[in-house]
Amino acid sequence: MTVSGQRTCAENVAATAPTQGQRQHETITIKTPLPIGWGSFCSNPSKENPGCWYATAPWDADTLNYEFNLDGDDALEQTVTAETWQGLHAVVQRQVERHKRITGVQA
Repeated sequence: MTVSGQRTCAENVAATAPTQGQRQHETITIKTPLPIGWGSFCSNPSKENPGCWYATAPWDADTLNYEFNLDGDDALEQTVTAETWQGLHAVVQRQVERHKRITGVQA
């Protein structure tokens, strides 16, 4: 026991897999969460429409676009879409990187 009365335990545990934030390749699975603050949902697929993944940003894109005078390909999006969960992660990552470049703040 430690001085505070708490027990300590040391185990030989392997390091966790690198995350995207560590600039390492990560395999995206359906259990891989989006960055903190991002919301997501999937439309219901049908015979006519295969469905689509959507994610919503944790910032107010319209306000930031106005404040930084952004439009076209430089603009931030409030909602992004992709056909797959892996594709959604890629689109979200590009938005996160764009947001950081524009504001200097990691979202």
